[in-house]
Amino acid sequence: MKFVRQSQTIKVTNVDDKVQTEKEMRKHGNMLPISIRGVICGPSNCGKTNVLISLLESPHGVRFENVYVYSKSLQQPKYRYLENLLEPIEEIGYFTFSNNSDVVPSNEALPNQETR
Repeated sequence: MKFVRQSQTIKVTNVDDKVQTEKEMRKHGNMLPISIRGVICGPSNCGKTNVLISLLESPHGVRFENVYVYSKSLQQPKYRYLENLLEPIEEIGYFTFSNNSDVVPSNEALPNQETR
């Protein structure tokens, strides 16, 4: 994908403070919205797993109670690193799946989850 700067721009202003009557407690880092959904996608070796690990490790990143990892190659060193990082933390559910038929339907997933 190529990004081309345009001569005309639209400034996006966050009006949350103007329309909200009470402050919501921040779950994620200040760089991210209070509620966030996202998809990390791309070709092999483009850095998807590095992005995921960075978002989970950074104090400015995302915070979830449950992390679901879907991959045909869970034995790769980065996935093992992620498993070793998250499994000892009792407050975080870490779930891995390598078979497409085992994918958890979104309506059955636990709340506050990160899926990969």
